[in-house]
Amino acid sequence: YYKEQDGKAVDKAPAPYYIDIELPEKAEITGFVYAPRQDIDSGYVFNWEAYSVSDDGKEELLATGEFARNKNAKVASWQGKETKKIRIVFTKTTGVGTCAELYLLGKGEDASLFASSDNASADEKEGGDASLESKVLPYRSTWTNKASNPWKWGPAENMLDADIKTTWHSNCKE
Repeated sequence: YYKEQDGKAVDKAPAPYYIDIELPEKAEITGFVYAPRQDIDSGYVFNWEAYSVSDDGKEELLATGEFARNKNAKVASWQGKETKKIRIVFTKTTGVGTCAELYLLGKGEDASLFASSDNASADEKEGGDASLESKVLPYRSTWTNKASNPWKWGPAENMLDADIKTTWHSNCKE
């Protein structure tokens, strides 16, 4: 959360912020693609962690990493893990948690498929990129998700709606 004062964010809840994705069945997950918020310079993710989560809630660390501060789509990858649930934790951000689009990569997916997203700002595209949808397993409409502190106009579902203009946003005090 944060409270706005004189046009600036103050009284912010610090990271970590998390995103949980649950698939309808187990799949080998080898990474994710993260598209930051596009409309303003806020909520950038610098450091992240990815976990596989068992049915009993036990977390297994899969990978950690860093992202650059820009609006380009980011690719994170690791040695694959068969799982039904993934938790992505943003451990360092610009002060709030945001995500415009999130894709999980499956076994056999090549992160280079997203290279064009890494070189172009996601806001250069109208709406979502249908070619990204065909490169993840399984199709995102079958996933369920939850994120820490969703704000009323920024629910977690916005990360999976194939619209780069909508965003999950961590909660703000009203």
